[in-house]
Amino acid sequence: AIGIRDATSFQQVAMIKDLEADEDDGEEESVARVTLYGFGTTVIRVVPREMVEVWDLTDLANPSMVRSWKTSSNAPASCISHFGDDLLAIGFTDGIVRVWDIKGGFCVANLKGQHSGIISGLLFLPSGQLVSAGEDGRVVVWQLVGGKPGKAIKSMQPHKSAIT
Repeated sequence: AIGIRDATSFQQVAMIKDLEADEDDGEEESVARVTLYGFGTTVIRVVPREMVEVWDLTDLANPSMVRSWKTSSNAPASCISHFGDDLLAIGFTDGIVRVWDIKGGFCVANLKGQHSGIISGLLFLPSGQLVSAGEDGRVVVWQLVGGKPGKAIKSMQPHKSAIT
């Protein structure tokens, strides 16, 4: 479950519950990654069973899941980032970054071959390019709009330590 709190009072204003949690077993599924977008009215979360869920928080008393999809990855998610209301990037522990169309829930790019381990950071640039950083010490800039989408356009030499 995710508790949403007011930034000023820190009072809980909404609760997003796990849809598949069995209330009798006493175990709660932990959330892997969460991001807010749409001026804080929408939450995207990636849960350990490798599902992406998009939640509408317009009615804080009754948050509703508006769409979900499977990540099609056997590796756990390590980080996420979004670009406006359009694109969601998820980095995985196997060194692959996948980019989804948020509204459609379909994969638009599989970015692989540059990282050899866990993706530790993702950042969309205003140009629509995506920067990925990995625990292998490498930073990569990916082309997502125009040109050859999904192509690594710049790869910086590995640092001596992980990039977080």
